[in-house]
Amino acid sequence: MSEVHFLSSRPSIITQGLLPLSDSQHARIGMIWETAIRARPDLTDDRVLVARSIEPPAFHCAVTSYRTFIACREDAELAQDLALRPVAVSGVLQCADGLVFGRRGKTVSQDPGMWELAPSGTLTPDATLESQIRTELDEEIGPIPAEIDAPVGWLEDTQSGVIDFLLPIRTPLDAAALHRLPRTPEYPEIAVAADPIHFLTRQGELAANHARLIVHALYT
Repeated sequence: MSEVHFLSSRPSIITQGLLPLSDSQHARIGMIWETAIRARPDLTDDRVLVARSIEPPAFHCAVTSYRTFIACREDAELAQDLALRPVAVSGVLQCADGLVFGRRGKTVSQDPGMWELAPSGTLTPDATLESQIRTELDEEIGPIPAEIDAPVGWLEDTQSGVIDFLLPIRTPLDAAALHRLPRTPEYPEIAVAADPIHFLTRQGELAANHARLIVHALYT
């Protein structure tokens, strides 16, 4: 069952080399990736971290490519064999008027059209949790003034396998200022909610399940 776990100390991300793949797995991943980039030329094959074992506060990870993650979403047998747990970050962005949500673009690879906490993204091997969420903030919301706190918890999403660290972010900007910023393909629409639980309830099936879990854990 998916669950939010609160942290009593700072997490330690320990990288332990590349994710082992067989020759046949490499070939299958390559075939799926070629199909994916023909459909979406904007995809980039970045390096990402996947959790191999978790003993809080230690999170032991391996490095793989984004194409591996995409391939596992398309191939059930590959997904079962690799059992990927990608490591990600989600910002809990509080502005002067409330909590910031983003509606994912219709062309993104995961949860298109769904409302979730913004910004968010996968963790790359050369980034810290804070530097990664700052990068996602700049790219997905805008280069706004903000203070980023240490992660307060992590979500283990058993449906997607994602291990998602939750980082509080505070900006002095109000909702009007945020809405004036240019929108991005990742989040073509944003919303600011003074009552986050009520906001997600009103979205119904368009509210991402992981967003519901995080908001209920933090605001109830």
